[in-house]
Amino acid sequence: NEPDPAATNNTAVANIAVRSSADLSVLLNGAGSVVAGQSITLDLVASNAGPDDAANVTAAATIAAGFVFGTVSGGAGWSCTAAAQTISCTRPSLPTGSSTAASFSVVAPAGAGTYAQTAVVSSAAYDGNTANNSASLPVTVSAAVATLSLTKVDSVDPAVAGQSYEYTLTVSNTGNIAQTAVTITDTLPNELVYQSF
Repeated sequence: NEPDPAATNNTAVANIAVRSSADLSVLLNGAGSVVAGQSITLDLVASNAGPDDAANVTAAATIAAGFVFGTVSGGAGWSCTAAAQTISCTRPSLPTGSSTAASFSVVAPAGAGTYAQTAVVSSAAYDGNTANNSASLPVTVSAAVATLSLTKVDSVDPAVAGQSYEYTLTVSNTGNIAQTAVTITDTLPNELVYQSF
């Protein structure tokens, strides 16, 4: 065997950066129906199935056109901002388990129909299962309908001349939206004399 005149290059060192791995998933929870012009509350939930903590996590939800954000409350450890139709929440690290990134209310548009609200999650960690990194929540908006009805019942029937008796007026709303400033007008015949409520 002959000696190697350049033995200094007979070995090598490779530095390999090991990237953490985290299976993230996201859900958008809330009511699947709402009356036009009314509000519902949605929860943006991010989960980490591990095996490692996920660094630099971002969870975001986008509401459909026509919906408007109401109140926004970021979850513990999350920093959230809302602009236009999107709320975006970040946190430095998400350990294994689930965490509510934000709870927020939205006001439904006037137009009836089904609208998709969407959510996504990402991080700096390697995620070998990206199929659960997005979610969608369909919300059905129904038209606002107020259906008022009025019944009138007398306390004596038949009535006796000169005798006092009462009318009971009952208003019902069988619609899907509350009504305010409702007025009842009851006109008595000329033969009757109003006494009191």
